[in-house]
Amino acid sequence: PGPISPDALKSAVSTMVRGPSANPPEALSGSRGKHSYTEGVPVLVDGERRWVSYEDLELDEEDFPAIGEAFAAAGFEQAGPIGAGVGRLSSVRAVVDFAVEWIEQHRN
Repeated sequence: PGPISPDALKSAVSTMVRGPSANPPEALSGSRGKHSYTEGVPVLVDGERRWVSYEDLELDEEDFPAIGEAFAAAGFEQAGPIGAGVGRLSSVRAVVDFAVEWIEQHRN
């Protein structure tokens, strides 16, 4: 394999650290006040450990509970019992689209 591209690395690191649906709404929204920072991570490239830097988005998670409540109130999820708790089922795409719109309306 050839050298790893910065975009491929960032995607892999984001998936490993945060999960596949980490926070695209904030990245996709047109809200003002977004800030980025330089992050670093050790990566094996051609069998050698290298420190690689990349730009990442500084997240503002303060209003995530409000976004989740609004999403549920809009009827975009199904809830039901799972063991002793409650499970919530929804499309990740629907969550992202809803959150992008919510962020653009409430953060600007």
